[in-house]
Amino acid sequence: MPPPLAGKLTVSVRFTWHGDAQRGAQLLAPLRACAPAIIDTVDLIPSTALGQVHSDPTDPMPLLEDHVLLEELTHDTVETLLGQVAASPALAMVEVRRLGGALAWHPRHASAISHRDAPFSLFAAGLAIPPLAELVPAQLAAVMTAVQPWSRGRTLVNFAPLTRPERVTSAYDPATMARLRRVAAHHDPHGILRARRFLDA
Repeated sequence: MPPPLAGKLTVSVRFTWHGDAQRGAQLLAPLRACAPAIIDTVDLIPSTALGQVHSDPTDPMPLLEDHVLLEELTHDTVETLLGQVAASPALAMVEVRRLGGALAWHPRHASAISHRDAPFSLFAAGLAIPPLAELVPAQLAAVMTAVQPWSRGRTLVNFAPLTRPERVTSAYDPATMARLRRVAAHHDPHGILRARRFLDA
């Protein structure tokens, strides 16, 4: 953890823009004016460096996580999440992502990505290391329960943990799930691929 952030409750805002640089700076200006920045790394970067925007660790980490799609993000939603963050010290991150844009475009040919019209994604994670590992599951559940009034009850497949079959199936609408099951039955009839068992759940 960078020294300026260690031991502090902070808000991280990530910003990407692929158009005119001057226009991007204009769109970013109101965000920068909201509060003093502890660390400001927004800059022109090549597309190959896009992964650094999220500041994810480059090495594997022992994480416990949960995720759900939200129908809306209201003032009450934000206040509820802030309250949950304050009450969940074992969680390393509680993140809301604005969806839409290119993700919401329906491709010409069928794909395995469902729920493209969801406007927001909520993701929470904590380190699965003692003594935090004993606290994280309950705190993750508390966050997901708290946002139920705004929850779609569905997930994006990238965030669906393979340890929970019901969460994997929640990443697909019925038509997509049926098509995936047909594909799996044809190409993997013996269930060799690990993910196959979740399609049969």
